[in-house]
Amino acid sequence: MPGIPKDATSVRLIAFTPGDSDADLKVRLSSPTGMITPAGHETVHVKAGMTTAVDLGDVTRGDPGSWS
Repeated sequence: MPGIPKDATSVRLIAFTPGDSDADLKVRLSSPTGMITPAGHETVHVKAGMTTAVDLGDVTRGDPGSWS
């Protein structure tokens, strides 16, 4: 998944679900210090054929990261 640069001050996750089935996604990020599960955004529900965006703010707090 795409990386998050260490100087990111605002992170937004955008997910799309093609097809006829809804999806429930677990949100986790990999960082140099381990896995991060953003409080309040542990899962994201995406309706079939729709796009959902979640603002995660400064979730990595100055560390680089990537979606897992």
